[in-house]
Amino acid sequence: MKKNFIVIFALLLALTAGANAALVGHWQFNETTGTTATSSVNSPANDGTLNDGASFDNGSLLLTKDSDLSYAGTSGVSTGLMGITGNNARTIAAWIKTDVGINNAAIVSWGNSWTTLGGVLGGRFTMKVNNVGNKNELRVEIGGGYTYGSAVINDGLWHHVAVTMDGTATVCSQVKLYVDGVLDTNIDSGDANPIISQVNAPVTIGWIDIKNDTSRTHPQAFKGNIDDVMIYDEALDAAAIGAMVPEPTTITLIGLGALSLIRRRRKN
Repeated sequence: MKKNFIVIFALLLALTAGANAALVGHWQFNETTGTTATSSVNSPANDGTLNDGASFDNGSLLLTKDSDLSYAGTSGVSTGLMGITGNNARTIAAWIKTDVGINNAAIVSWGNSWTTLGGVLGGRFTMKVNNVGNKNELRVEIGGGYTYGSAVINDGLWHHVAVTMDGTATVCSQVKLYVDGVLDTNIDSGDANPIISQVNAPVTIGWIDIKNDTSRTHPQAFKGNIDDVMIYDEALDAAAIGAMVPEPTTITLIGLGALSLIRRRRKN
């Protein structure tokens, strides 16, 4: 498949740059049929199940539900991986493609921040497309806290997005955002509550589990494609994140075939 060589190369570089980091979940969406997305780590326990119209699309996950208030389903992937807890170190990375104009779309999420349903403010951890002011940048929110960057990611092109936090970070303003391998600028943050990600909270891809909260009528469904979702239990450094998005000038050692793959990945 078109991306496998890039994924292997990126993983090797990431492991070199962060030798102590453990990849705890990785969904490549290589499948062509069915409703099971296999995790390359700890399968079948961490495998995902496609819900409500989610499908495989030429080596990626295709989601077609709108993120507006009219949709109240569970379109996306439910995985068997329990998310990183408390304020422990983490990295989330993925490729995304969306052209939705007004977005509020979850890319990866876990935890419950709804106090009426047994959650706690700060207990959710969500990497998503920003919905404030219709800016559509990369955003992290926890339910009572947030931060978002400056790079627009809803232009219909493939973008690599990543967030990291080390074990000393306690609030959203200390979370780092990366777009296309480059550290983004945090434009705005709210630190009303600390990051205390819940225990035993399954990771979801492309939607937020709103626990059937009738006061919240939509699961922040992602509309577009998501690919190569990775979760680490450490904060990868900038070099490791950058290695996930190699520039053509860095590919000379691995040949023109890989360069062609990268160009195909970056096509409209």
